[in-house]
Amino acid sequence: MNNIFLHKLKTAVLAVMGLFIISCTKDAPTPSNEKEDKGHDDWSKVTFTIRRGHLHGDSFHANPENLLYPTQVFTFETDGTNIVRKNKDGKVLEKGEEPILMIAGGQYAMEIVYYNAKGERMNHEFTTSEMLPIHQHFFTVKEYLNTKTNQTSTETSELLSYAYRDTNPENVMVGQYIDKRNSTKRSELTNDALGLKGYFTPNVAYAKFDMRVRLLHVQRGTKYVGNNKNKGTFPFNAPSDDLLVRSGTDFDQLLPVHVLTEPSSGNDGDYERFVQDLADYFKKSTDEIKQILRESAEQQENSNYWM
Repeated sequence: MNNIFLHKLKTAVLAVMGLFIISCTKDAPTPSNEKEDKGHDDWSKVTFTIRRGHLHGDSFHANPENLLYPTQVFTFETDGTNIVRKNKDGKVLEKGEEPILMIAGGQYAMEIVYYNAKGERMNHEFTTSEMLPIHQHFFTVKEYLNTKTNQTSTETSELLSYAYRDTNPENVMVGQYIDKRNSTKRSELTNDALGLKGYFTPNVAYAKFDMRVRLLHVQRGTKYVGNNKNKGTFPFNAPSDDLLVRSGTDFDQLLPVHVLTEPSSGNDGDYERFVQDLADYFKKSTDEIKQILRESAEQQENSNYWM
């Protein structure tokens, strides 16, 4: 009789312990793997759209597209292992092939759009209150080639200027109605450096270089200097060593850039030099280039693209 009682007691205790373990397993949070749970999707495709324009104060206004000022589109695609760069026609490009074309002193807007494996736009995932403080694009250049002298220089800190122009929401042009049917609210600048939108000004003519584009994902602390938003963020071309050590990269690729020439200084003969530079590159006559420049100057306010 005692053996039967002890057997039943042991069975009951084991059953209660089993229920307790199951309950704890259901209630316990699943451990988070930071490498797998980033807070956003992995990208499958990234598009870069570059437009030539001019400024109204700090606002970028695109010029109408023409031979000298084309809208340039490049795409990076990955299968999870390999990454390729393509032009807008889908041609796979080799390193340095079809660079971004610029003219010194002009403004060039760059808009970056990320897509996940389903082909869905995912930029908004970087703009949430959790993700925005830990994401920032940086644009750095290690060295450049002077195409006139064929000399290489590592003095690149002043090669480019850049202004972050990210908006809220990210997919609506600055100043445009967010929902014009139901609201008078317009898209505004975030004033929080992310780099999905921004414009460059090349400062050095006759320069060829690879621009490294990195989207840093900060894994400890935030992107802000001293983790203090009021102190701002690090310059577009100078992430600190500390920030780099604390961060991973969600995107890290090179974009080739060629600054063809610079506009005339107004000195005698300099306009002819400028025109000849463009004629040589685009394989057009100087008269054709002059006509394009005249038409561009007359029509530069006709575009409806702003940043």
